[in-house]
Amino acid sequence: MCKEGDPAAQRIHRGNADRMILVSVVFGLSGVLGTQVSYEAPRDIGQALSLALTVQEAENQEKFN
Repeated sequence: MCKEGDPAAQRIHRGNADRMILVSVVFGLSGVLGTQVSYEAPRDIGQALSLALTVQEAENQEKFN
């Protein structure tokens, strides 16, 4: 994270870091899980994780049935 004192620059750097984490998580998912989450185009890491858990639960239910 940038150590600049400018709050605007810090927000920009934080936003860039958050986007890089989100992309890393989404593209790190494999199979149907990764495909579904990437199709949904989550806006943040919380939404990506929520979608991943929902898809995983749906896959588990499908296997159970």
